[in-house]
Amino acid sequence: MPTVTQSLSTSVKNTSGAEKTFSFLPPHGMTLASNEIVSIRGDLAAQLAALPRRRKYDALIAAIAAGSLKLVGGSFGTVTNSAPLTGSTVTVNANGADETINLTPAGTIATLTLLFPTNATSSVGQRIEVFTSQIVTALTVTVPGGTVGGDALTATTANGSYLFVKTAANTWLRLR
Repeated sequence: MPTVTQSLSTSVKNTSGAEKTFSFLPPHGMTLASNEIVSIRGDLAAQLAALPRRRKYDALIAAIAAGSLKLVGGSFGTVTNSAPLTGSTVTVNANGADETINLTPAGTIATLTLLFPTNATSSVGQRIEVFTSQIVTALTVTVPGGTVGGDALTATTANGSYLFVKTAANTWLRLR
């Protein structure tokens, strides 16, 4: 059973029913499509509350109260620790927040599947980092209804670190 710890980031979802600009979202406002989720580093409410003027914080609270913006999955990204066995599937979080997956199998494993979240439960800019302490001989990265660009990750090395970023709808890019 994987263990999960939390790290600060805030994921928000446009629930207004239409494309909408939220001028208070850092760094300089963001226009979100209907139901789009974005992940923002740090605690959004605390960042806005700390500004000299409260208008951006008040705008955040008003958007949430009006139902046009929703905090998704709390205000935390996650670190998931998992000791998978051969043939296991490790599921990446589906809350639109960044995640680090720390794989610590007992030894080399023959096959493993990483199941990424759907387009509806992930956000552009979301980062998935995978670390594995052991070799995975055959790795499958699955994105329901989507693709992964960049160099294909079909196996891992011991103590390997791999990074994926969602760059557009249904599209992830492997950066390393």
